Amino acid sequence: MRLLIITSCTGEKLHHPELQLTLEDFQKGERYLSAREKTLEAYLTSAEEIYTGDQHVRLMRGVKALRDAAPEGLTLDLKVLSAGYGLIPGAQRIAPYEATFATMKTKELRTWADTLNIPAAIRETLAQPYDFCLLLLGDKYLEACALDATVTLGGPTLMFCGTVTAKKLPTLPNLRVVTLSNPDAKRYSCGLVGLKGEMAHRILAELAADPSTLATWSSKDADLLARLDAKTPVKPQKELDKPKKERAAKVEKAPSVPRAQAVANPHVDKVISIPSSWWEKPHRQKLRYFIPDWDDQ
Repeated sequence: MRLLIITSCTGEKLHHPELQLTLEDFQKGERYLSAREKTLEAYLTSAEEIYTGDQHVRLMRGVKALRDAAPEGLTLDLKVLSAGYGLIPGAQRIAPYEATFATMKTKELRTWADTLNIPAAIRETLAQPYDFCLLLLGDKYLEACALDATVTLGGPTLMFCGTVTAKKLPTLPNLRVVTLSNPDAKRYSCGLVGLKGEMAHRILAELAADPSTLATWSSKDADLLARLDAKTPVKPQKELDKPKKERAAKVEKAPSVPRAQAVANPHVDKVISIPSSWWEKPHRQKLRYFIPDWDDQ
């Protein structure tokens, strides 16, 4: 069983040194980049471990579960699409950096993606034979891949993305696209930013428990979102074939699932403090929570 997973980098990382790499460092070429990496040698970490964003953390839970189960013949090829390093193996050691496709304009994004050889690298990787592939890329990262009808997929490929992005994707024989939106985030009790990782985690956890479920995840007909929802029992086909009124009479309420207790994230090393001057201002209601924007960092 050969699995291919392609995921994107995240802004949150394990280390945040003062002189971490920037996009300008990458743009100055390999020789300069190599010299800068030597100054950050103490922080070099594998791509699998350096990212601490919600999507990556959730994905790696599933990867760990599958590796620990070690099904016979398992080969798991994990690759990360980085806005600094390009498409890299999960085992590659990299330095902390600050670079993302998310804030780039179209022309800049395409030029930089070509410089990193991303479209060619993605095509070469996807063309290799595999039993199942998970594509977990955001809109801008998919744009950097420049996927079109000439792409060859080496096996059944499942992609999670938004509805707008789904409309722009080419129709490929082995590709199944499942769209995710805010209602799905509520359904799975997971923020939209980490939802692709949560979906991957649940799929890989099922494969760890029963490798024969690979046929389900590779199928283009299975109701994957219902299967991934632990609170939604998947009805057998015979039941679905019955008239709607007859099925309604037999519907049972799904058991409630207790919410997991929140735990502190050991990787958080920055806390935003709200100054006393803000608290002293008149407010209509008491502050319940504060969600910072990216720029607030």
